[in-house]
Amino acid sequence: MITTIRRRGEFALACGTAVAMLVGMLWFAAFQPGAADYPTTAAALAVLWAGLWPGLLPALNARLVVTTRGLEVTNYYTRHWVPFAAVSWVQRTDEVVLHLVGGPRLKVAAGAWSVASRLRGDSVQREIADRIERARDAARAEPDADTAVRREFVLQPYPALAILVVVEGVALARHLIAG
Repeated sequence: MITTIRRRGEFALACGTAVAMLVGMLWFAAFQPGAADYPTTAAALAVLWAGLWPGLLPALNARLVVTTRGLEVTNYYTRHWVPFAAVSWVQRTDEVVLHLVGGPRLKVAAGAWSVASRLRGDSVQREIADRIERARDAARAEPDADTAVRREFVLQPYPALAILVVVEGVALARHLIAG
């Protein structure tokens, strides 16, 4: 791996929001309103959790990993492995787009448009495009190299389910203690 690029502000905001939501859910689970029974509390926590994870996952996931063999582009709910031989050229405007062999395009979420970047003259997009080009130049792909781009979904269910189990466990413990 050469470098990992994330949208720092968006990632920090998403992490802060996730921590605040988790603390809020734990507080709600531990200090349930007096009239709320356990099934009502459990359902409310499940609804909060269902809104939290899919909403924050895109901001937590978006990144670009530049390696010596290619690019790992994680966009919201999908991760793409793009070998350098599959990249025809890199377009940099107010966003970064990889033009792939055969015509498809792949937008890089870590290099998407933002007001902050626009005010700085699209410096993030320029940095991303420059790093990709430097890595491509250093790799010097062979003419018969693999150009297959692989894609997988990145939903990260285990951390999400762990959060739900912990919060629901706190609510159940509170219910059993309160009797």
